[in-house]
Amino acid sequence: MALGISEKSESPRLKTQDPRPGARINLDLLAELCETPGIPGRVERVRNLIRKHIKSLFDNSRTDSMGSLICTRNPTSTKKSKSAVRVMIAAHMDKIGFYVSHVDDLGYLWVNPAAVVVGTR
Repeated sequence: MALGISEKSESPRLKTQDPRPGARINLDLLAELCETPGIPGRVERVRNLIRKHIKSLFDNSRTDSMGSLICTRNPTSTKKSKSAVRVMIAAHMDKIGFYVSHVDDLGYLWVNPAAVVVGTR
């Protein structure tokens, strides 16, 4: 699915360019997700937004000790298949972020990453 910028409005808006008939993307939700702050370690607002929009899709949702949103839907079986299919979907909620540490006389911003990942061996 391709996303583009609409030239018709003053503020840039996303439009879909999907050849499949009936294919749609919720652009208001996409914009809300993109505009909601959520740097690593501070994803509460994004998590709450997602929880609000998926409430009717799952039987249960909870937040674990790491701050991950875990949603479950009780499996059901069909006449064709006596055993229920299990599916796991995993995604990130955090976004790239920086802290402005200084603005110099020329207007340049000095930034530090909002999260530093340290690897171990």
